[in-house]
Amino acid sequence: MKIFKKSLSHELINSAGAAFLILIGIVIAQRAGNLIRLASKGILPNDAIVTMLGFSLVKFLPMILSLAIFLAVLMTLTRWHRDSEMAVWFSSGLGLNKWINPILVFALPVIAVILVLSLWVMPWATQKVEDYRVQLKSRDELATISPGVFKESNNGERVYYVESYDELGNVVKNVFVQSMQHQKIGVIVASEG
Repeated sequence: MKIFKKSLSHELINSAGAAFLILIGIVIAQRAGNLIRLASKGILPNDAIVTMLGFSLVKFLPMILSLAIFLAVLMTLTRWHRDSEMAVWFSSGLGLNKWINPILVFALPVIAVILVLSLWVMPWATQKVEDYRVQLKSRDELATISPGVFKESNNGERVYYVESYDELGNVVKNVFVQSMQHQKIGVIVASEG
């Protein structure tokens, strides 16, 4: 009986690990694509992508872990039926109720982690995301300019364009600024600034 339980636990852990990695990859790809889209439109600064991605992963972690447990049990049970390992399990005198105990031993620690993530870590991460967004909005609008993208100011009175930054990021090259003051349009062009 120990051999069966050890084999079941080993397969559950392997299946859960594989499902977890695949689901994390999907979430990272989807969230990163969305954040890069926002950064390319100038809604989100480029230096905020990694931070926002990290907070998104923390928010989705309970759901990913829940899906990983479910998929691990489903894939293991399916494979054991397909490969006739359940027939061996039943023919050795072990019932289906003996199959539940190793699954609970596997799932309960992960369920405890999901509980902690859901009750404490996820609300903290959600609050930090909101605080970070407020901080990003209060930043100087010049800090959100991306090279090669026209950026309109928050009040709509200015349009900025910067072709590139120098190696250190302190000097901008080929600057264009159009501003509206007293119902008159002014244009500033400089090779660097």
